[in-house]
Amino acid sequence: AAQYGHPASPEVLHVLAEVDAALTNHCSRCVTDAMLRDAYAVVAMTPSQAEQLARRSPSVQDRLFLLRAFDPDAPQAAAVDDPFCGTLDDYRRCRDIIRKALPGLITYLNQTA
Repeated sequence: AAQYGHPASPEVLHVLAEVDAALTNHCSRCVTDAMLRDAYAVVAMTPSQAEQLARRSPSVQDRLFLLRAFDPDAPQAAAVDDPFCGTLDDYRRCRDIIRKALPGLITYLNQTA
């Protein structure tokens, strides 16, 4: 897990710049109980993250999703693996997996919010 208060890593900034995206003002934060309580949807990257969040706040269960569930081509319960300490290609793979799921997530939010 990311430590509180850290900016995006140089690798993340590099692979995002390749697709004209940026996280200029990003700063990591810990998930709080208030965030879980107030969130319309909670999106986890891995099944283990989803399980931890559900144990921590059982009321979030019906609003808890894996990001890759919004990618129609992804296997069921597929994770977005953390590229931390990996190569730039690992970061690119992660970026591309996230990009593939975002349209489905946006559609879901637009249709249900």
